[in-house]
Amino acid sequence: INAACLFGTRNTTMTQHEEDIVMNDMEHIRMDEQKTIAPSSLSKSWSVASAHVPTFSGGKVTHCHTKGLLNTNTGERVEFLVLPVIGDVALVDAHRGTKIRTLRQGMEGVVSDTLDDDEDDGMDADAITSYALSHDNEMLITVSQNHLIRQYHLAAAFSWNESKPAPILKTWGRTGHALPVTHMEFHISNVFVATGSVDGTVRIWDVRGGYVTHVFRPMQSDDNSGMHAVSAINWKQDS
Repeated sequence: INAACLFGTRNTTMTQHEEDIVMNDMEHIRMDEQKTIAPSSLSKSWSVASAHVPTFSGGKVTHCHTKGLLNTNTGERVEFLVLPVIGDVALVDAHRGTKIRTLRQGMEGVVSDTLDDDEDDGMDADAITSYALSHDNEMLITVSQNHLIRQYHLAAAFSWNESKPAPILKTWGRTGHALPVTHMEFHISNVFVATGSVDGTVRIWDVRGGYVTHVFRPMQSDDNSGMHAVSAINWKQDS
């Protein structure tokens, strides 16, 4: 009890000199803390060497029909996959699983901020909605959001050192469909390609001239219940 009383009555008053020393020490501590938490400028000296970008965003996946295409750098033929990715089409090495390039963005991949937007509705007008790969792997035909049909020579697009968009061999014009094209399929002859749309119609195109040869419309009942979007296209094989 006596010890507690002595502790409680101890004089804790500091002299002015002691207070000045304590305040000086606290100021030094505060300055040291500010130096410690100050943002580092080291990150500003870094540059992006590579970035992870999407390779597949859902949809039809196509494996090359033959032994692939020739890599002119190594002399070997490479089997590849064709994958839709955020309004673009990616070519991926089927064995290594590495992305070779995309049609619209080259080897830089796909960065959605770099894609041009349609001024009217804020959508990417050139976003690819469907594609078809020829059976000889020479042609890739795409349809975009603005209904334009473009033809690519895949051997030229299949470049290992090309960072620019793939060269377009030919633009056919607009599809003539009232709604987006969601399915495409080449005939085994590679002379014809079919396009199927949400509007329920299928159009047959002559690849050599880029024009329509036939239009197939759904059978309609009295209540118009026959109007349905095309969900698949498949050519009948010759017997």
